[in-house]
Amino acid sequence: MHSVIRLIKINTRLLLLAIFGTLLILLRYMWRTPQRLESVLPGEAYIYKWTHGQIYYKVAGQLTAPPVVLLHAPEIAASAYEMRYLMQSLSRQYRVYALDLLGFGLSDHPRIHYSAETYVTLYQDFLKIVIGQPATLLASGLSCNYALAVATRASDLCQRLILLSPAALLAARRWPGWLARFIQRPLPGLLLYACLTPRIILRRVLEWQHKPTRLRITEEEIQQAFAAAHQSGAEHAALAFLSGELSLDVVDSLETLRQPMLIICGTRSLHAQALPANLVALGPQMHVTFIPDAGLRIQEEQPAKVLAAVEDWLQDKMPASVDDPPEPQTAVPEEQNNEPAVAPTLSSEEPHAKPGVITEPTAQEEQPAEAGPARPQEVKAYCVKCRQQQAVVNPQRVTLKNGRAALQGTCTICGTRLFRFVAS
Repeated sequence: MHSVIRLIKINTRLLLLAIFGTLLILLRYMWRTPQRLESVLPGEAYIYKWTHGQIYYKVAGQLTAPPVVLLHAPEIAASAYEMRYLMQSLSRQYRVYALDLLGFGLSDHPRIHYSAETYVTLYQDFLKIVIGQPATLLASGLSCNYALAVATRASDLCQRLILLSPAALLAARRWPGWLARFIQRPLPGLLLYACLTPRIILRRVLEWQHKPTRLRITEEEIQQAFAAAHQSGAEHAALAFLSGELSLDVVDSLETLRQPMLIICGTRSLHAQALPANLVALGPQMHVTFIPDAGLRIQEEQPAKVLAAVEDWLQDKMPASVDDPPEPQTAVPEEQNNEPAVAPTLSSEEPHAKPGVITEPTAQEEQPAEAGPARPQEVKAYCVKCRQQQAVVNPQRVTLKNGRAALQGTCTICGTRLFRFVAS
C-alpha cells in the first residue's frame, strides 16, 4: 500500500513539474515576442498588399534590367536573409526582387490555413502585379516546388528557373496523420514552437538546415533567426511546414515544363543518380551544376561558386554539348567516350562540354563501313541507376510533351526507362 501511495506522489510531482516547465517555456516565449527585425539585404524596401496580408520585399538593380526573383525556403526562422550573398552581385546586371513569404520575416503573419497552394498563388500574383513581365525565378528548398508549379501553370509569368539544391523535388515531407493534427492544434503547436525557438535550440536547427556540412553558424545568423522566429504569429506558417502542409509534389508536371532550368546542387546533398528520369528527360532545356563540399544551403556555403554558375547560365554561356552526370564524390564529371549516334548525320566536330552541365547530345559523324551486310547500330543512353552508358533495349521513337523527339527503351542491365534525344 505504501509503495502505491509513494508511486502516486512521484507521478504527481512529475506531472506538476511538467506543467510548470510548460508554462515557463510558454511565458518565456511570449515575453520575448516580438523581437526587432530588420532586413540586411540591399535595395529599396516595398510593401505588396496581397489578399491575405502585406508582403515585404526589397528591390535592387536598374529599372530596365531583366527581372530576377529570389524565393527563400519556408521553414523555421526563415526569411529572404538566406539570399543576402546573391542579391548584391546579381543586382549589377539584373533587377532583383527578394520577398519574405507570408508568415515569415517582415511580412504579415496572419492566422490562416497555410498550404503549398498559398505560396503558389502568392508567387503568381506577385509576378503578375508587381513584376508585370516574365521573370527568372531563383528558389531554394520547398520554393523550388512552388516555382516549378508557377512555371507550368502560368508559363507567361516565368521565363527561366534556377533551383538551389531541390531535394524537396525527390521526397515530400510526410508525417503520420495524428502527429500532423497534433502539431496543428493551438496549444500543443505553440508549445512545440516555443521549444524550438530558444537561441541554443535555434543553433541546432540552423545546423540541421545546413546538413550535412554542419557549417559554423555565426552570432549574426543566430540573432537574425531568433528575431525572425519571434515575430507575432510566426508559429502559424512554421507549424504548417513542420506538419507537412506545405509539401507539394510537382515531379509529374516536369514533362510539361518548357522553360530553361538550371539546377545547382552541393555534392553532399544531391547526386546525379538521384535525379528522376523525367527530370533528366528534359534534355537541352535543363542544366545541372554540382558544387563540391556543399550541402543544402549552397547559397550561404559557397556563394561565389553559385553566383558564377548563375551568371554564366543567365548570360547563355553554357555550351550545347553533353557530359555524363558527375560521380557522387566529385563536382566535376570525368569525360566519357562519345557513344555512336542514333542515326547517321553530316560530319561535325564534337564541341567540348563544360564540367557539371547536362545539355543536349550532339550527333557524331558515322564512320564509313566496309563493304558487306549492314548491321543494326546499337543505341546507348545514360542510365541514372547504373550511372553509366548502357545499351537501350527495344528503342522506340517517341515525342515527349515538351515537343522533343527521343528514343525510349529500357536499360539492358537494370530495366530502368532510358531516353536518348534525336533530331526531329
